[in-house]
Amino acid sequence: MKINAPKDKYIFIELTHEDMKRMNITYEQMDYSDLQTRAVIDSLIEEAKKSLGCSLNLPDKVRVDALPSFDGGCLLFFTVSNKPLRYKLKAGGVKLSFAFEKAEHIFDLAASLSETERESLKSSLYVYEGKNILFVKGKLKHSLVARINEYAVPFRTDSHIRQLIREYGKCIAEGNALEILGSCLSE
Repeated sequence: MKINAPKDKYIFIELTHEDMKRMNITYEQMDYSDLQTRAVIDSLIEEAKKSLGCSLNLPDKVRVDALPSFDGGCLLFFTVSNKPLRYKLKAGGVKLSFAFEKAEHIFDLAASLSETERESLKSSLYVYEGKNILFVKGKLKHSLVARINEYAVPFRTDSHIRQLIREYGKCIAEGNALEILGSCLSE
């Protein structure tokens, strides 16, 4: 388990598959209305307090977001706010990586996107260590990320891992993978 608090109002907790097993919970079972999930989150907050050496007095407005990780664990984001949350997009957009279990899921994703959505994103597709990895860059709306998550699992990468995948992986399409796959399906 890794705990990080880059700013006062954010806490990131990365749980491995083993951590999830130890807590007797899976990503699919996580539901804040469930008592077991609340107990797990409360224990994680207590662990964060000890680990960070600070007294966290969490107000009523704590947003908890969870993302599954490729290894069966998950990444939890705690955002403490006294006002409604707003997101600002960077000028160049964001970079995300996704792993697809089957190649046909990539085609299904491309088919589900409109031509405008496919063209608005820079997307590159690689095969690395038997995994289909899609890099997506651009102005990603929440609804678009949710749609991608229907077909893939977020794949946490940093610049070093992206470079490894680009060097040692097999490039299927660079820069416009979703456009290419989508146009293949519409012909």
